[in-house]
Amino acid sequence: MLQIHAVVLLYNYYHRKQFPEHEYLHLVPFCKVAVNVKPSLLAYMREIPTLHLRSLLKNQLTVTEKLIFDACNTCISLDASRVAPTMEGWPISKIAILVIDSTEENCLLLPSFTTEGVWSPIERKLDNSYNKSVNKNKRRRTTKSPLGDNLNADNSGFQRLAFASVKETKGIDQKDLIILENHTVYSLSEDKTSTLVYVMKCTKAIQVDTTLVPIRSIVDSLKGPLVQNISGNYAVCQVVGYFQLLPYADIFSDWLSRELLQNNGENVKTELCSSREKPTSTTVDRNMGSTSNIMSGKVDANNRGERCMGGLSNVLCLSQSLDEGECSVVSLTNEDKNKVTQSIPIDRDDVEKVKCYKRVTRSRSKNKVEHSKAASMIDKLQVNVSGKSDEMEGVQEEVVRHKLQIGSLEKQVSQLRGCLEEKGQRLLESMNREKQVQASLATAEITLIETKKHYDLLLESKQLDVKEICQKNDQAISDIRERFELEKLEIANFEKEKAIKLLGDMERKCDQKLIEKNEDLKQQLMRVQKEHSTLIFLKEHGKNESDLTTIEELKQFQLQAQVDMEEKTMLLRLEHDDQMAVLKLQHNDETQKLKEELTLLKSEVNALGKSEEMDGVQEEVVRHKLQIDSLEQQVVQLRDCLEEKEQRLLESMDREKQVQVLLATAETTVTETKKHCHILLESKQLDVKECQRNDQAINDIRERFELEKLEIINFEKEKAVKLLGDMERNCDRKLIENVEDLKQQLMRVQEEHATLVCIRTLSR
Repeated sequence: MLQIHAVVLLYNYYHRKQFPEHEYLHLVPFCKVAVNVKPSLLAYMREIPTLHLRSLLKNQLTVTEKLIFDACNTCISLDASRVAPTMEGWPISKIAILVIDSTEENCLLLPSFTTEGVWSPIERKLDNSYNKSVNKNKRRRTTKSPLGDNLNADNSGFQRLAFASVKETKGIDQKDLIILENHTVYSLSEDKTSTLVYVMKCTKAIQVDTTLVPIRSIVDSLKGPLVQNISGNYAVCQVVGYFQLLPYADIFSDWLSRELLQNNGENVKTELCSSREKPTSTTVDRNMGSTSNIMSGKVDANNRGERCMGGLSNVLCLSQSLDEGECSVVSLTNEDKNKVTQSIPIDRDDVEKVKCYKRVTRSRSKNKVEHSKAASMIDKLQVNVSGKSDEMEGVQEEVVRHKLQIGSLEKQVSQLRGCLEEKGQRLLESMNREKQVQASLATAEITLIETKKHYDLLLESKQLDVKEICQKNDQAISDIRERFELEKLEIANFEKEKAIKLLGDMERKCDQKLIEKNEDLKQQLMRVQKEHSTLIFLKEHGKNESDLTTIEELKQFQLQAQVDMEEKTMLLRLEHDDQMAVLKLQHNDETQKLKEELTLLKSEVNALGKSEEMDGVQEEVVRHKLQIDSLEQQVVQLRDCLEEKEQRLLESMDREKQVQVLLATAETTVTETKKHCHILLESKQLDVKECQRNDQAINDIRERFELEKLEIINFEKEKAVKLLGDMERNCDRKLIENVEDLKQQLMRVQEEHATLVCIRTLSR
């Protein structure tokens, strides 16, 4: 089912990227098109009209529908209208490893595990825990970096996974692998995720079982359309076989262009050196002193530059090496350059190489200005370094090394010339083959047109004959069908009438029996109703008896309450009388004491007269008067409390009298109800016995009625089954007879048709 995921991505993203005018297919239209092309996919899908509603709830989609839905979402996020998707904030969900052999010309590929017939590199999915450590603002693709540069904790973990996956799949150890590049590209397996790509070089020879594909052929196969129209039939192109390598197309093309730049730069340099005449070597010898001094200063400058410019790419290193080679070689004339360029044949395939070389020359011209400034600095340094012979020897060794490099470059130029000549011959051969193929195609098209015309005429004549025969056969078959249907309707109507009559008789008999039994049931219901009324009367009598018992219990409780109240009131009265007597005695004692004190005070006052102590005595008299007043107030309060208690006692006595009256009335009603209840109980006991007898009689009648009903139903069912069996047998016989007649008629029609065909063929 992952094949359909690949089909959605190929059409909605890659095909529409080449042809933007084509319509984008969402989930519902894509499913409709897929079902029309391949109806067997219906088994893996539910109802298509409800697909849009189910897409809102992902749990309602099937596995294939979910794959199509996810692929459509990835196509939307990739956006075919853009040159490259924006991958800001996309987490890394997968690691891909492009293993290159020691020659750096072939790449190791494996058959894909997810989609059949497709090549893929070594891949490994990541867990969600790895995605947290990746920077969200990572660029689409990082620049080329060696193994020791720009490594942090995240990259080290990814590198371990990459080495482990290579060892698991192909058994190549980490010591035999060198990481040349790492890139970040978009992922096709999940929506809004990226893939971390490692380009590794295998230093040892790769096993024979593995498939090594040239990088040039990969780049060529990743170009062009996905589908091609060949003589009216659409065929899948080679790009589909490398479908999973399409996200890495830029990596392969950049790798190839870098190799071409290096090879072209070296070849052009050797061509320039070889085209020079021998006398120019004297000028080189004359200028060796100056160039050696310049080179010595340049070595120091390069050593300083290497410390500062450690992270430059290989393309810039290539341009610098070309500029250093030019410092040791005298510039050629324009005529020599024209001769060299005329001697190199230019093919269509090498146009890109020339463009790349032009870019390098432009960058070289810019660097010459910088080198002129550096030369002025070197002249100043030359005065200080002139006495150092050791440095001169090092420069001479470098000159010798440059000469050896020039010789190797000349050899490479000669090899390139041979390759270019071979390519020219191959191009001529391919052009001749194309002409031959075009001529053969033209002749084939002419013959096809003539044969098509001839076959069209034959088809038209045969179609007319077949139409006439079909019309006659259709008329005969329609007549036979009409006759058969009429006979079938007549038989069915006749049998229906018979069945209706039988059913009517059965219904009448059943109605009569039901009427009789309904009358019996009505009589039984009357009896039951009478019994029910007697039972209700008995229940009411029981309720009245229970009411009488409750009333008697209430009376007993009330009597007990009255006795308790009387006892409590007597106790309260006694306590109240005792308290009053005690208070009166206390009050009398206090009054007597106060009177005695007053008499004593008066006698003392009279004895003392109007002395100075008179003031203190008066104060004591005033204090005693205040105490007397307070005692009188307390006595008044006690009297008020006694009056309130007496009023409450009177109210309680009135309530007791009312309760006694109510109890007397209740006793009279209870006695009357007891008499009435005894009478009702005797009558209800008699009625209960009669009800039990009636229930037994009703149960017996019901059992008899059900038995009779079952016997009647079984008897009628047997009759109906017999009638239906007879009707089915008659219908089957008539149908068999009609079918045999139809078969005979069809045989006749077929014989007539065969004779007509034979006659027409003979007449032709």
